[in-house]
Amino acid sequence: MLLSRQILPEDLRQEYKESCYDIIGCIHYVHKTLGPAMVEYVYQEALYKTLLKKGYNVIKEYNHHPIFDGQPLKSSIQMDMVVFRPEGNVIIECKSIADIGDREQMQTFGYMCGTQFPYAIIANFGTYPKAQVERYHFENNSINAF
Repeated sequence: MLLSRQILPEDLRQEYKESCYDIIGCIHYVHKTLGPAMVEYVYQEALYKTLLKKGYNVIKEYNHHPIFDGQPLKSSIQMDMVVFRPEGNVIIECKSIADIGDREQMQTFGYMCGTQFPYAIIANFGTYPKAQVERYHFENNSINAF
C-alpha cells in the first residue's frame, strides 16, 4: 500500500469531493446537533439514522472477510459504517477524540485495502467548533487524501 501525499489533479479532487459532499454534510449536521462532548457510539448511531433518513443504503458495524490467496478469511474486519453506492462504497469511521492521528488513519487505510472500497471518511466528532473530517480515495493500491 502506498499513501500518496501528492496533490491530485483539480478535476479528480473536485469529483471525489462532490461524491462525498452530502455524506459530509450529514456528519456536520450530527456534530452541530449533538456538540463535541458525546462518546463515539452516540455519534455513530445518530449519523446512521441521518444517512438512512436521507435515503442512503448504509450498514452500521459492517463486517467484511478479507480475501487471502483467493479465499475469504474466517477472520473479519468491522467498520463503523459503510455506505453502498453505485459510484463507489464509502467507509465511515467515527471518532470522538482530540485529533485524528496516524493510528486512526492506518486503521482506515487497512479497511480500504481489505475491502477495495474506493472511498473512506474519518469523522472526528470530538473537536470544536466543527467536526474534523478527513477524506481518502483508494485506487491501484494507492491512497490519496482529497
